[in-house]
Amino acid sequence: MKPERRDLMFRSKYLMAIKSVQPLKDYLQSGKRLMTNKTVTIIGAGWLGLPLAEHLTTLGHQVLVTATSPEKVSSLRDTGLNAVEFKASDAGDISGLLSAEAVYASEVMIICIPPRIRHGEDNYPQIITQLVSAAESQSIQLEHIIMCSSTAVYNGLSGRVDEQSELNLQAPKVAIMAKAEQAILNSQINDKQVLRLGGLIGPNRHPGRFFREGRVIPNPDSVINFIHQQDVIEIISEMINKPGLKSQPVINGVSPNHPSRQTFYEKAHQVLGREMPAFSPQAEDEGKQVIPKVLEANNHRFHYPELMTWLETSTDLPE
Repeated sequence: MKPERRDLMFRSKYLMAIKSVQPLKDYLQSGKRLMTNKTVTIIGAGWLGLPLAEHLTTLGHQVLVTATSPEKVSSLRDTGLNAVEFKASDAGDISGLLSAEAVYASEVMIICIPPRIRHGEDNYPQIITQLVSAAESQSIQLEHIIMCSSTAVYNGLSGRVDEQSELNLQAPKVAIMAKAEQAILNSQINDKQVLRLGGLIGPNRHPGRFFREGRVIPNPDSVINFIHQQDVIEIISEMINKPGLKSQPVINGVSPNHPSRQTFYEKAHQVLGREMPAFSPQAEDEGKQVIPKVLEANNHRFHYPELMTWLETSTDLPE
């Protein structure tokens, strides 16, 4: 069978499975888009997954998002997004038929579910392993998988760290995160990538609200390793489409500029009109500075490279 015809047959199956709001024949007739855009499944339609789905849809990709409740699925569909109910923790059980078939019937899968380690859960590696195993066994189309990880995987390191830094597996959280990442990187999927995200800021996540009133903030001289939501979305878009980034197994998603914690949080509190925070003495450990080395090598342009400037001009203020 010719590749073009096989691609058409696959996309027909994908669109029917997710009950696309776009008429099938209209999509199949858009020949140019058919050959240049991707079918994408986003696991998790939360603070990052939802706007990512909206952005990729505007670029012409055929996007499916998952949610863990019928109510959330309904609200997503009301916005015009394709959505199915799917729990990543149940990824090993494909008896859901329609939803499972739709989830795995894409060319690109993006995992946007938090590890919840700080809530005492340690099953994140198992969840990711189940997702990968199910994708490998159920999908003949999946060619690219991206996992949104965290720069917390560098915990226990000091100074400048980048994608090549050796991890300290004895540090808290690191072994759990690293095991989940390896499930992705060791998979049989052709293109597999881990995006290690710094602290996430943006709409409804203003750093001026990260600490409650009266709390003493530790390590004032250590630097922040944050990134804005819009930059994360643009990085993932490039990972899908830009060969230079697509070939990189690990990418640090973090702003290239790193003000001190004291400088940053004082400004964050100031712009919200909050009382200036108190800081405890700096620990002997200087902390880590995460370098987005791969992004810089690929000449990536950040939308918000200067987070101090973003603080001063931001309209992403909490309600």
